[in-house]
Amino acid sequence: MNAIRIRILPALVIVFWLSGAGYVSADELGGEILQEAEYLAEWVSFYASFDKGADADYAKGDPKKLEPDMPVTQGEGIAGKGLKVTYVREKTGKGATATIPVSLPVGYKLEGNLFPQAGAISLWLKVLPGNIDNSWFFYAGSPRYNFALFAQTKEFVGGVVMQHICSGRLAEPWQAGEWHHVAATWRGNIGALYCDGKKLAETTKGARISNGTVLTIPELFQGVNDFWIGAFRRAGTSGFRLGLSAEYDELIIFSRDLAEYDVGLLYRLGKEGSAFGPLLDKPGK
Repeated sequence: MNAIRIRILPALVIVFWLSGAGYVSADELGGEILQEAEYLAEWVSFYASFDKGADADYAKGDPKKLEPDMPVTQGEGIAGKGLKVTYVREKTGKGATATIPVSLPVGYKLEGNLFPQAGAISLWLKVLPGNIDNSWFFYAGSPRYNFALFAQTKEFVGGVVMQHICSGRLAEPWQAGEWHHVAATWRGNIGALYCDGKKLAETTKGARISNGTVLTIPELFQGVNDFWIGAFRRAGTSGFRLGLSAEYDELIIFSRDLAEYDVGLLYRLGKEGSAFGPLLDKPGK
């Protein structure tokens, strides 16, 4: 007879994982951490393993990537395959330079996949060489506002920013070629940013945009219709710029905020090389 374990948890976190050939059940994997993380599957609204391409493995909204004719490049993942996005810098004249995508980023529709009122984003990434000072790796924007995550980079990543909300310097800078986990979570005026399972920064004061206007975090999503991985792309534009050259894996979006315990659990999952997908493959999910 199987024992049933019940945990009472805080309220704020993130997740993700990849498998190689195909999904197997948590019981077959036999991983204690994966079984412990099973409760998190109830809150997932979007999951992309990138094992079989860019379309989501699971989505409450549209699972298809935007601009289906635009090719994507698969690369190494934290568990299985990942998404590779790369940029080069080119001179445009008079000393100016532009970032040009070589391996293209991917975007998805926001509706049904991400809920502005509260949520969490979990993502593994491995930074590649050649990034500029500020490089975006998650961007959901309209002509007016945006919710975004970017890395402060120059040869290495020294800090991570949840734009308009909070930011933190890393105790140990990320070097090119290292895998790291980033999680962002929010509800109302409360937001928190995590790196490698540890809280990097937090706020209870909402979002402050450049003109000094103070908003709740959900208000940053006003007019936003899509989100992008590995790119800064405003609504209504066709180009990409300021994206982070990196390999990305295990993108998970939750329909509620997560707790510090949850984020740590997701980080431990990835470090073991376990994909989150098997938990979404279980009956009833």
